[in-house]
Amino acid sequence: MDVKILVGKNVRAFRKLMGIGQQEFASIAGLNRSWLAAVERGEVNITVESLERIATIIGVPANVLLIEGADKWSRVSRHK
Repeated sequence: MDVKILVGKNVRAFRKLMGIGQQEFASIAGLNRSWLAAVERGEVNITVESLERIATIIGVPANVLLIEGADKWSRVSRHK
């Protein structure tokens, strides 16, 4: 899977697990909502700094956003 698409799917999945919309998440992260939407669609490259910022807000290490199915892994590991 393309890394941009993988990161985007994971960001979207975690954001939805948090129960917040793109605008609210973008505001919390200090990001532009339309840029965040493009990240979630896998349309743009994300910098390491932005990846770390997003991961911090989600509450996972940045490398977790590079794992296929990370949102499912996270739900399991949080309930142990």
